[in-house]
Amino acid sequence: MQVGTSPVVIPNLIRLPALNPVTGNHGWSVEISKAMLEHLENNGPLWKFCNAALLPEALENPAVILQGLNRVGYDGAYCYSRIPSCRWVDEYTSTTPLPHTVFVVFVSSLAQPNVLDWEWRLADTTYPGYPKRWERDFTRQVWPPTN
Repeated sequence: MQVGTSPVVIPNLIRLPALNPVTGNHGWSVEISKAMLEHLENNGPLWKFCNAALLPEALENPAVILQGLNRVGYDGAYCYSRIPSCRWVDEYTSTTPLPHTVFVVFVSSLAQPNVLDWEWRLADTTYPGYPKRWERDFTRQVWPPTN
């Protein structure tokens, strides 16, 4: 798109408020690619596209933030986890989350962090809002701080 002689840049990123994993303060933000969301809308999986609506909830009010997922490219990434208020079946229908599940969001640890992925995981039965096997799958818990 061009206005006069100068091109107008239309941002390809959406900024979402998030809890800062280091300080535990609000007022921080992460970005998500519009192209990623459009690809999911057009190509699926539908569950992932529809449940992107839960990203703000998980990023602003996680039960826990973990770091160091043992997955290529995610070793420094943060994982925000919580039991969400609902689960989206399609674009118009929400229902209760499946029992014993948590919603997790993976965020890069870059200077301007971005959402890498999100998914449902089985929940830890001892720690509400934590994913099952979190102590094995992640290097450390960054928020809330541990003693």
